[in-house]
Amino acid sequence: MIFNIKIIVQNIRRFLPVLLVFGYLLLAGNGLARESENITMAQAIQMALEGNISLQQFLNVVYSDQINVKQSKANFLPNLGANFSASKNYPKTGNTGESFTGSITSNLNLFNGFYDVAHLKISRMNLASDTADYAWNRQTIVFGTVSQFMQVVLDSEFIRIATDNLQTQQDQLKQIEAFMKAGNRSRADVYQQLADMKQSELQLIQAQRDYAVSRLDLLQILGKPAEAGLQFQTLLVDSLILGFVNKSPEIITSDVIEARMDALSQKYQIQAARYQIQAARSDYWPSLSFSVGSGSGYRSGIPGLDFSDQFIDENPYIGIGLSFSLPLFDRFSTKFSVQQARLQLSTQQLTLQNLQLQIGSQIKQALLDYQTALKQREVAHAQYEYSSEALKISEERFRVGSATYIELSQVRANYYNAAYQKISADYNLLLRYMTIHYYGGTVDAAISIFN
Repeated sequence: MIFNIKIIVQNIRRFLPVLLVFGYLLLAGNGLARESENITMAQAIQMALEGNISLQQFLNVVYSDQINVKQSKANFLPNLGANFSASKNYPKTGNTGESFTGSITSNLNLFNGFYDVAHLKISRMNLASDTADYAWNRQTIVFGTVSQFMQVVLDSEFIRIATDNLQTQQDQLKQIEAFMKAGNRSRADVYQQLADMKQSELQLIQAQRDYAVSRLDLLQILGKPAEAGLQFQTLLVDSLILGFVNKSPEIITSDVIEARMDALSQKYQIQAARYQIQAARSDYWPSLSFSVGSGSGYRSGIPGLDFSDQFIDENPYIGIGLSFSLPLFDRFSTKFSVQQARLQLSTQQLTLQNLQLQIGSQIKQALLDYQTALKQREVAHAQYEYSSEALKISEERFRVGSATYIELSQVRANYYNAAYQKISADYNLLLRYMTIHYYGGTVDAAISIFN
């Protein structure tokens, strides 16, 4: 009896900090549950599309391109300006003099080597490219949300498994203490069980930490602050897998390369680079502009002519002019600009070739990873079933004294490891399925399984 009291006191001293932490988490969790909102996968995706900061930045780029297109169109219009000046002179001798002039002028570019035309085409290609790039980054955000949401749910499942393991260890400690009291187990078994229980407590704390970190990462994707009271619904992963596991994914790589938004964006960049060459060559051509202006003036000191007589009747004028400019020698500036533009075109073409190779590799690897995940899930489920039955048998053998604690501990460790592997294999298969559709450019269709 004295020994048991000492054990209880030691346990209280050892576990008091952990119990306090668990109590705090429980109370905080209860308070958070009252203030939080339970979010589904579909709701999380919608939140990300509306609140993700990176996606909003890409959208601002598209808006900026739209403004650039309008500006390029406006370059074809004439300008219009007004100029007015007034002065008063104070000579050393004689009377002071006053003068006033005013004019309105307009200039219109008639020809500048097709520079304005090329610049408008470049602006339109940049808009098309960034619009396609926005669409691809939108799919990336959707895929990232799905991936991180699954990681959060998986980490919550790890907490459940770790909690169950800790509870089992605590129950096992009580049983071993009762066996030791009856003389069927040694004190060493009690100490070993205490050590195993402490290890289980550490695993639970680590699982809780991993969940907290992955949840923060998801909140950042959603554009929500770290203190946001959002909780995330558990996925019915078995039902989700049944929806696609019997369908063999088929993707034609060439079709994906032609349809994927990032590849389309790069094609627009190549076209913009071609127009950039045309813009650079515009300096080889002469330029022609048309101008028209009207104005009048007044100067004091003219007998018999006041301000209205001069400004309205005598001095008004209208001027029309043409300006022609022919480049003769620009220190090879235009030549070098054209060469740079051609190099930029070559770079963009090489970027597309590399992207096409990357897309083909991504799709092939995604399909291989999916097939591997199918087999891993099959093995993990079989191993879990075996470990579950083995644990039941080992626990019964330990209870009747035909198995040692070391044997039971090893079988239990195998069981919980199999439980981790089983749930991990389920979510890994779901992730590999989504990865195929992401690289295939059809992630929007794939997320319909969550609705």
